[in-house]
Amino acid sequence: MSENTIPNTDLRKLLSQKKPSVTRIPCLVIFGSDHIEKIHPLHYPVEKNSIVIGRGQQSDIILSQEGVSRQHARIDKHENSYIIVDLHSLNGTLLNNEPISQAILKEGDKVGIGEATFRFCLLSEFQIEFEEVHKTKVVNDHLTNIATKPFFLEMLRKETSFAFRQNQPLSCIILDIDHLHTINEEYGDAAGDLVLQEVASFLNEGLRSYDVLCRYGGEEFAILLRGTALDNAMVFCERIRKRIELLKIPFEGREINITLSLGISSLNPDYIQDSMDLLREADRHLQTAKKHGGNQVCSQRSKL
Repeated sequence: MSENTIPNTDLRKLLSQKKPSVTRIPCLVIFGSDHIEKIHPLHYPVEKNSIVIGRGQQSDIILSQEGVSRQHARIDKHENSYIIVDLHSLNGTLLNNEPISQAILKEGDKVGIGEATFRFCLLSEFQIEFEEVHKTKVVNDHLTNIATKPFFLEMLRKETSFAFRQNQPLSCIILDIDHLHTINEEYGDAAGDLVLQEVASFLNEGLRSYDVLCRYGGEEFAILLRGTALDNAMVFCERIRKRIELLKIPFEGREINITLSLGISSLNPDYIQDSMDLLREADRHLQTAKKHGGNQVCSQRSKL
């Protein structure tokens, strides 16, 4: 027997030794068809042992799905147990497809709150971090660190459906950096990348937490403004256009000036039936803005 070989009896003893315990965090997990879509860790504040779930801004976990009440349900922590309590919600709370007023949660339980469906899971910090990193790589553009086009299109579909059902305004913006190819030719590709990063950062800072921004194409970005009608979307876009026009981006001792062309569409049941109609309309107005020289905002109200 080699001196590095562990006898079977010793190996069994080694494997039977108690391993260090791993802290597991209670989470509500949304699963897609073959992947985890979102993890909501239940981080309980020191001063309270309950977490409220609902669509209201005061909720600890905010859900925007259809059928969720302002304060829909609560998950109480009692020693090592977790109890879900329905807060007299309009559509009720389901546990494993059965309506409940309150119940003790077990790992793997299916929780239904409005149209949102979760699994109650106990995950290690490593598992949570791994999933978040993986999701970031899939969802975020590597250069600008904002959302990718596939993620934006999925959010557009969901937000358009929700806005139609609730009769809420929704605006879509597609914008283009004018003459980015000229900047690449004059300053080099590194300058073009810097311009994309600066514009992405600028746009991101001006958005609300529930708005969606993505890199839509090479020099194109797309924005989804929830609860925003055409008039306010036009004001928003014009403010962006003017501020970008004044922006000077330093690069190797020189300053790069840029302008934007922006196309806007807003929900209108007369000629927009779905999310792709909304997108096509915004793109059509963008092309009109560029055709007329760029550095302007165009919508169905523009006289171009």
